[in-house]
Amino acid sequence: MSTFYSKQPTATLFFDTRRILKDGRCPVKLVIYYNKQKKRYNTDFSLSSEDWDRLNSVQLKDKVLKKLKTDMEALRVKATKTVELLGDTFSFETFEILFYDKQIKQRADKQDVYSSFEVYIGKLEDEKRIGTARSYIDALKSLRSFSPKLEFNNVTVDFLNSYERHMLENGRSVTTIGIYLRSLRAIINIAKADKIISEDQYPFGMKSHRKYEIPKANNIKKALEESAITKIVKYEPLTEEEAKARDLWLFSFYCNGMNMADIFALKYENIDGNFIYFHRKKTIRTRKIQEPLEIFISEPVAAIIKRWGNKERLNKNHIFDVINSTMTPDDIYHTTHITIRSINAYMKRIAKRLGIEAKVTTYVARHSWATTLLRNGVSTAYISKGFGHASFATTEQYLGGFTQDQKKDVAEILTKLANG
Repeated sequence: MSTFYSKQPTATLFFDTRRILKDGRCPVKLVIYYNKQKKRYNTDFSLSSEDWDRLNSVQLKDKVLKKLKTDMEALRVKATKTVELLGDTFSFETFEILFYDKQIKQRADKQDVYSSFEVYIGKLEDEKRIGTARSYIDALKSLRSFSPKLEFNNVTVDFLNSYERHMLENGRSVTTIGIYLRSLRAIINIAKADKIISEDQYPFGMKSHRKYEIPKANNIKKALEESAITKIVKYEPLTEEEAKARDLWLFSFYCNGMNMADIFALKYENIDGNFIYFHRKKTIRTRKIQEPLEIFISEPVAAIIKRWGNKERLNKNHIFDVINSTMTPDDIYHTTHITIRSINAYMKRIAKRLGIEAKVTTYVARHSWATTLLRNGVSTAYISKGFGHASFATTEQYLGGFTQDQKKDVAEILTKLANG
C-alpha cells in the first residue's frame, strides 16, 4: 500500500494489523497526515479482522457494529474539526493540546502555566469562540518555544523582559508581542484570582511601579482620501465577484465602519424601518449594558442590500448570503476569514487599476469612515480620535447619545461621495 502524504493536515482511521492484542483483536488508530509526516494515536477501539471488514460493508446490519462505526466516525470528525480549527497554525503538538489535553486537564499541575493555557483554550472552544482560541494557541506555541516548561512563580518581570527581547531579536512585531502577552496576562489573572499566586508575585503593571508593562505598537492608522473613496464608488467592476467585493467594502464604509463578521451576521430582523440595529460581536461578551448600534439606511446602503441581499426577506434570513444558520461556529469562522481575504484581494486589484497606492483592506474601510467624518467637521463626541480596537467601547457609548435625525445627517455626508 502506498504512503499518503498531504500538505494540508488530514485525519483518518487505521486498522493496525501489525499489533495483535491478547484477545486476538487489532487496535484502531487515529492517523494525522501533514507535510510528508504522519503520527498515529491510540484510540479506545479494537476489532477482529472479520469485524473490520464487516464494518466497512455497505450492507452492515449488526447493531453493535453500527454503534461502533458511529462512535469511530465521531472521533474522526472531532479530529478533522480540530485540524480545521488550527488552520495555518497546525502542528502535531498543538493538535495534541486541543484534541487530548482537555481530557486530562483534571490532572494538570496547578503551578503549570501551559496546563492552564490548555484548559482555557478548551473553555474558549466550548464557548465557540474560535478566533480567540486560535489566538491563545499562537501565544502558547510562542511561549513554549521560548521556555519549554513554565510555572507561575517563574513568570517574573525579568522573564517577561527576556521574552520580549527574544521576540524582537527574532523579528516579531510589537503588536504580536502585545497580543501574546495579553493572553498570558489573562491566564495569570485567573491564577491570581484562584490564589495560585499572590498580589506581590503578580508581574504586570506600570514600569514606574517596577512591574512589566506590555508594549503597545504606535500604529499610524491610514485612511483613504475622499477622492480615492469617490473613485471606488464610481468604479465599474469587471466581474460580478469584483462588484460584490467592492459593494461589501462600501457597505462597511457607509455603516459606521462595521466589520465584516458583523456584516455577514446581519439578518433582516436587524432592520427596523430605516435603521439597522445590531450588537458588535467583538464587544458583546465584555459589556454588561448591551445597547445596539443604530445605523441609518442611506440610499447607497439600501442599493447594496437590494443588489446583493437575500431575495427572501424573512426575519431569520441573513441579509448577505455568506454564512447561514446551518453552519457550525468553525464553519462560520473559516468562511468569514476566507471571504475577507477574497474581498481584500479584489480591492487590491481595484486600487491598482484606479491608481490608489494606499492599502484598501476591509480594516481601511472602517478607519476611513471615522476619518471622513472628522474631516467633515463631525464632533469627536460622535467618533473619537482614538477610533480603533482599544477605544470601541467609548465610541459606542458616545453613539448612543445622538438622535435619529443627527444620524441621518451623518449618513448624508457619506452619501455625497457617491455623487462626487
